[in-house]
Amino acid sequence: MNERYRTTYNLQGPDGKGGLFIADPVAMAASCPNKAAAWEVMKWLTMSPESQKYNFDSGGNLPVIEGADRMGGEVHFGKLTNGAWVTSRWFMRFPQYARPMAPVDAYSSIPSVIVRPTVYRLLEEGGMVFTTGLRLFTRPATVTGVVLDSAGRPFPGTTIRLSGTPFATQSGPRGEFRIDSLPGSRLSLIVEHPSHEQFGMLVGEESVELREGAVTNVTIRAPKIMEFVERLCEEKLPKDDNGILRVLVIDRVTSRPLPNLRVWLRWAGSYTGSMERPETLRPSKVGGTEAMTDANGAVTFCDVPAEIGLVFSALRPDAKPAADSSELRIARKELKVSTVMTRRP
Repeated sequence: MNERYRTTYNLQGPDGKGGLFIADPVAMAASCPNKAAAWEVMKWLTMSPESQKYNFDSGGNLPVIEGADRMGGEVHFGKLTNGAWVTSRWFMRFPQYARPMAPVDAYSSIPSVIVRPTVYRLLEEGGMVFTTGLRLFTRPATVTGVVLDSAGRPFPGTTIRLSGTPFATQSGPRGEFRIDSLPGSRLSLIVEHPSHEQFGMLVGEESVELREGAVTNVTIRAPKIMEFVERLCEEKLPKDDNGILRVLVIDRVTSRPLPNLRVWLRWAGSYTGSMERPETLRPSKVGGTEAMTDANGAVTFCDVPAEIGLVFSALRPDAKPAADSSELRIARKELKVSTVMTRRP
């Protein structure tokens, strides 16, 4: 931190008042009697969006993110039989940012949305050149392993691929897989399956160091349901018997996903009061939340009341719901995926 923050400041004003100010955030935190508060301040200084922006604007320091040591890229060269050198393989790793949105209280006087960019995952793009006379490697590398589900049982039918390369395969009946004829390098092994893709998540991702002439063995296990829910809801677990609803929004005209579409979800529970006095009838639960569909046309609502009517709708530019609303419902503690056909208002 001392390398990222100046500890000496000249705070003398135009009127001549003020002077040299020295502040060491590490020393201040160490001497603070309230360690819990000091720790929160240290986290804010190192990880908050405001702090990251200040560091970039004032000193050109790039944001610190998880997996930063894996970012960047590589360029490999191969030699042709005529002695010429060509680019044989290349790849780049870069972060994919997501913009999670906190629920909006539909019935408050001043609705608010909290938008904070976060790193969702690292992506890899690259390619290889295959041509007569090009010698890529002397002894190929091999990666083998097994894919397990969240309970530790074999997970067949998953797609395993090395990101940034054309190499891919599928796991067998016992979850086993093997990819050979590989160049030696550090790559990301990505495992996918439709059951996880509908939640916008991978079965697993593992960084592997491949060495020429060697076999690398890995075991990839799908996250447990609690880890799955924490990732999906950013550690904001549903309360009581509430559930989680993920909606895939499809254009009813083109049958394609609708990304960047503002939508809302509303609910009202059973009514309490007396039928003899209709003016006393009040719904037991009333609420709602607004969000934006992601690049795949999906949106996730966490902590949704169960066993009551839910109304899902796209929002028009005037913030009013579209006419083709859809009625949904989830059970207690259920993690449900629904597909809704609509049009962009």
